[in-house]
Amino acid sequence: MRDYGKVSPQFWIGKTGKRLRGNLEAQIVAMYLMTAPAASMTGVYYCPLVSIAHETGLDAE
Repeated sequence: MRDYGKVSPQFWIGKTGKRLRGNLEAQIVAMYLMTAPAASMTGVYYCPLVSIAHETGLDAE
């Protein structure tokens, strides 16, 4: 397990978390992008939409 993959509780009360309120799919994608198995410490990684859809259960649309 990686230490840099931890998500701060501040996410929900910070600027980004507040803007995502009411949009469940956006919250799921945001959490996925921060914690994805392919994620790297720099935040730059290959992440095709089909992978996000498959691993989150969301529609690719």
